[in-house]
Amino acid sequence: MINWWLIVLAVIIGILVLGLSAYLLLYYGSEEDNGEAYLSKLIVVLGMCLACGIVLLLPYDVAAKVDPSAASKFTVQIDTETMWEIVLWACAAFVIVLIPFANFYYEAYDPDEDKPGKQISQAVMYTLGICACMVGLTLVLWTTVGEAVIPYYSYMCNAQLMGPDSSTLVYYNNKTIVDMYLKVSIFVYAVAMMCGAGWILFFVYGGVGLVAFPVDTIRDFMNRPKAISGAVFHQEMEIIAGKAQLLIKIGEELTKASRKRSIAGSVKNKINTLRNEAYLLENQQERLIWAFEQAGGSPFVVYGAPLIGIIGAIISAMWIIHIFVYNTLDASPFLNVMLIDLDNAFSLLGVAAYALFAFYLLWCTFKGQIKIGMRLLFFQIHPMKQGDTTVNSLLFNVGLLLAAAIAVVQFSARSFQEYAANTAISALLNAYVIRLKGVGPVISYLQYVFVGVSGLAIIWVVICPNRQRRQDMLKMKRPEDD
Repeated sequence: MINWWLIVLAVIIGILVLGLSAYLLLYYGSEEDNGEAYLSKLIVVLGMCLACGIVLLLPYDVAAKVDPSAASKFTVQIDTETMWEIVLWACAAFVIVLIPFANFYYEAYDPDEDKPGKQISQAVMYTLGICACMVGLTLVLWTTVGEAVIPYYSYMCNAQLMGPDSSTLVYYNNKTIVDMYLKVSIFVYAVAMMCGAGWILFFVYGGVGLVAFPVDTIRDFMNRPKAISGAVFHQEMEIIAGKAQLLIKIGEELTKASRKRSIAGSVKNKINTLRNEAYLLENQQERLIWAFEQAGGSPFVVYGAPLIGIIGAIISAMWIIHIFVYNTLDASPFLNVMLIDLDNAFSLLGVAAYALFAFYLLWCTFKGQIKIGMRLLFFQIHPMKQGDTTVNSLLFNVGLLLAAAIAVVQFSARSFQEYAANTAISALLNAYVIRLKGVGPVISYLQYVFVGVSGLAIIWVVICPNRQRRQDMLKMKRPEDD
């Protein structure tokens, strides 16, 4: 007998995730890419499905686990261990092969020289370079330090030839902790490498998003555009047009300065700042048009936002408390007990709550990408904007989300290891990956960095909400003056 409910649930969740991924592509996708780049768009949708699926496989693993102390009525068990191997290898293939190839192929397109062969050759060359670096580094580290250090108790005692009920039987408690060095498979070490790289993204984007999501959701409701008259609309549009003319003039000056053989660092910073200012000005224009045409928007959408923000704030607070009392101090199981009690009250209720907590971290990571992605002046920006996000930006952000999703899985498995005991992913991550030489300690300590980034995000998002943006574009010197 097989648990058909879990199979039906997996199909339903898969359809919902596919629908959500397709909606996000349509919501953020640029009109310039309509009718083009179908392969890249397919990779975007599949990448988002995989990012969501790899996180939602956590509660599915819990629902499908087998209690070794009790007989099960299901004679055919779901092989979640094989499922994890498939999705984790697929995630690695997307991050280092498919997404880079699609991105390079898209960016190599030249409308004046439409030669698909040239695009493919450039994309293959750059992708092979990335694969060679990542695979080579993983193989070298696995060969040299690919061991898990697993501690265990070693008991010392003298042999006693007597029955267990003998009054002269002596019980010994002389034990020492001994480390066992176990060579792991290439799969385990590849997962550890992906976790380490994903954590660098997760503690930045996830740490910011954990605070930014609830705060921005509530603030957007409070600062939502109010309905305005036609006269006010035209007056504000004239102000925006004046700012746009100023940005165009500055852009022309920066274009002249960029024609030099070597571009000064200050000019590069001004170019990136110009991009950000143009993005913010366009956003201001859209809010103004929305306020004039929508006249406040649908009340169901508008007033649902603060409710979502309040729920998000509660979940964020519970996550931060759980990290301190369980992950750091090991003082209380906290959320583990809550999930176990929910399952005892109603079957799979705790699994649903587990899915909510894990998926919330992924969503906060996505929010962090939107929140701080355009603020990195030293890096090529790929802003996620409704109806105006090019395919290469979508690919870039999906790649980051996939890499961070593996860190979300590791962090969730570590945080709920009592609730999710005896699962395939717990055995992989909590028994081996976290104890690997070099990589394991780094992953363990990065959760403290995650909390630190969240604390800084509170200062940035909550305490300084009206922090003035730099007025570089209005006060900057002419490029030729540098």
